[in-house]
Amino acid sequence: MTDATIETGSSVSPGVNTTSVERQGEELLRPHGGRIGMVVGGAGLFGAWTTRVFLEHLESPTIDIGGPAIIATIGMVVIVISVVLIRECSGSRNHGRHRLGMVFLGLGVAFGFASRSAIHEMSRRSDASMQIISAISPPVMALEVCLTEISSDPERSPDRDPILRATGRVIHAKNTWIVGRTVRLRFDHLDRLPVVGDRLKVRGRWQFDPRPRNPGEPVSARSSDLLPGMIVVPHADLVDQWSGRRFGLTSIRNDIRGRWWAAVEALVEEANHSVGATAAGLIDALLTGRRQRLPEGLRNAAVRAGLAHLLAISGLHVGIIAGLVMLPLGSNRITGRVAGIIAVLAFSLVVDPGPSVDRSVWMAGIGGLILLGGRRVRGRSLLLLVLAGIVWVDPAMMRRAGFELTAIATIGLVWSSKSARRRWFGPADRIGVRRSSLFEDRFATAATAGIVAWGSTLPLVLSRFGSMSLISVPATLVAAPILILVLGTAIVAAGIESILPGAAVGDAGSLAMVPSAIAVRMAGGLGDLIQECGRLMEPISVSTSRVGVVLGLPLALLVAVSLGLESNRVRWSGLAVAVITSMSITQSAGRTESPWAIHMLSVGDGTAILVRDGERNILFDAGSSSIGGVGRRVLVPTLRRLGVSALDAVIVSHANSDHYGGVADLVELMPVDRVVVGEMMHRQARSEPSSAVGRWMVRIQAAGVEVRSVERGDEFRTGTMRWRVLHPIGGEPTRSLNDGSLVLSLEAVGINPEMNPVRILLCGDIQSEGIGRLLSREPDLRADVMELPHHGSWNPTAVALLGQVDPQIVLQSTGPIRWRRDRFADACRGRLRLVTCRDGLVSLPRGDP
Repeated sequence: MTDATIETGSSVSPGVNTTSVERQGEELLRPHGGRIGMVVGGAGLFGAWTTRVFLEHLESPTIDIGGPAIIATIGMVVIVISVVLIRECSGSRNHGRHRLGMVFLGLGVAFGFASRSAIHEMSRRSDASMQIISAISPPVMALEVCLTEISSDPERSPDRDPILRATGRVIHAKNTWIVGRTVRLRFDHLDRLPVVGDRLKVRGRWQFDPRPRNPGEPVSARSSDLLPGMIVVPHADLVDQWSGRRFGLTSIRNDIRGRWWAAVEALVEEANHSVGATAAGLIDALLTGRRQRLPEGLRNAAVRAGLAHLLAISGLHVGIIAGLVMLPLGSNRITGRVAGIIAVLAFSLVVDPGPSVDRSVWMAGIGGLILLGGRRVRGRSLLLLVLAGIVWVDPAMMRRAGFELTAIATIGLVWSSKSARRRWFGPADRIGVRRSSLFEDRFATAATAGIVAWGSTLPLVLSRFGSMSLISVPATLVAAPILILVLGTAIVAAGIESILPGAAVGDAGSLAMVPSAIAVRMAGGLGDLIQECGRLMEPISVSTSRVGVVLGLPLALLVAVSLGLESNRVRWSGLAVAVITSMSITQSAGRTESPWAIHMLSVGDGTAILVRDGERNILFDAGSSSIGGVGRRVLVPTLRRLGVSALDAVIVSHANSDHYGGVADLVELMPVDRVVVGEMMHRQARSEPSSAVGRWMVRIQAAGVEVRSVERGDEFRTGTMRWRVLHPIGGEPTRSLNDGSLVLSLEAVGINPEMNPVRILLCGDIQSEGIGRLLSREPDLRADVMELPHHGSWNPTAVALLGQVDPQIVLQSTGPIRWRRDRFADACRGRLRLVTCRDGLVSLPRGDP
């Protein structure tokens, strides 16, 4: 009778053991509860990940629509079958058929997510970008856009009007191809600053940016409908801003956001005036999400110390904000939990929008729902479902390291934190048997969370970034309380200032200024702590590989789940597999069969040429005038993907930022033995310590790296290579910095040692005067491989040098503007010409890195 009662759903008759009925009902319904969520979420993530891995290694640049359509059809059929099987066995004890239904459900969801990801990738690849460019290629374009993101230019100089960079959605344009798409904008001069949500009519110059990416370079966080270029608006008269916005939620949000940003700006100015740029940059980053004001040295120190997550708005920050609201109202009460969720949502409305903010809000929403639901909500199922939902909405998330790190860290905390805390620190003393339990329990919980998050993400960090800090967990435990004070007081100060301008920041001396004073000084202390931690210990630097990138996520997931397993044998087996596999991947990365190799990296308007000679790695120039933070964003990840974990030397040809701008990041983020410069650059840095080159030299030496100067006649060897400095003579005056560029001649043993050595000529930015002197001193100069002087800037003497040297292969590192105005076609006829803006990263001997 009990079974019949349950199956028909009728009420239980008197005399029946209701406890037994409820227990049997729970046993029957348990497979349909959290397991379905775990199957759907896990299968969706697996389908999206496998599709991303497959498409990244697909040689064809296009994808046929038939493939995703077939996959989607199979997925729908399999889901229907699974639903039928699960419904048939609901209420029965046919567990075999139920498990089969779950398998079919997982397969169907995986196929569905695979088709979704494939269609998204197909749209990204076959977007007919060049057709769009040909359609919108007139030099001046008129658009109507709605601003969706605003950020300042990190390279702005104080002696000129600030350059403002923004992103907007095209609302109206003469060419319908671009309506509804996202476009980047650069405003060189503005009389007033716009805010997100403003609708602007702009006229500007279309600047196409087709720079191919290097292997290992992080994927841009922009949406897939982003146009491959930028609208440059050179003057405020070319901007017509719509006045009289319509009243609505967007207008209210913009007004609140404008007040908040104005208050934060006042707080930042106060911090900069009283403490320094480090405190100002930290407050701006923590309260708005903008990291342009953070000093590069602070960023690199955070990476070295494993504290980079403190500089970007992450789950830790929104958790602190929620905790600051929940604690006064009671974290165990519904009121406190709801208030915490509202506080996080409100904070997300005023900060600079971006992927890290979106991820943090989603993760905070997950935590809030788990807290509100209590035991009725299965945290693991909800987590996987939400992660799968994020990937379904934006399949490009699976290509972003930030999302992967956030997902793995959260999975590790949900799966393993309770079990790990019990094993490592014993059971929690929740009733306060000992007086010290309040502190000890919170420390144990924080330490467990830090260790689990660090261990779970370690394989992913090594495979994506090639660097690991051993002091990340203790440094986070020390910095977290300071971060809580900074965030708490800064939010209170900005809130007061946004409501009552001038009340919380200024010289009035009222009590309302106490929070801002505390926030400013604690931010300075936090910055000093991060920099000291960065100097405390050299991080472990390893190279990465394509296989490592593929296996990084599965290995991290293995660690995240293994840390929470109760069985010692299974747990240690899983961790051992992850460790051994990670070590084998990093040790095998970057091995080449040739005794030497040259890789010319794609850095836009700049130069970076890696010369590998056996185990020796030397970088000739490292800079770009078109990519901000080129060392941190491009050079370091690319070098690690090429198998370089340390550099024996960085040679800088001359004192132009497009040749040395990324060197400081390199010496702070990976081991570098020495930096080699010309005698002219070395003399300039010593005689002008306040100049850009002088400050750069101080930063290099502060990192403990030797700086050595060379001149014509100097020679050195690296393995099988012989290096000779051909130009300039020490102390020789030149008309320009370019003419004083170092010119190096290399002789490398060929792939076949019995053949003549390969001769390579690296020219820097040498121009007419320097080329004339070089030719007069080296009348018999020849080379098999030659770098085109000054990125390919044409002049008759450069053509004469090319004819004299007579190379078989010509290397040119340049951006698209100079390439479109190319005049070396005739001089390079009959030679293999490799250009970075067209060919991407170039490798010699030819072959994929």
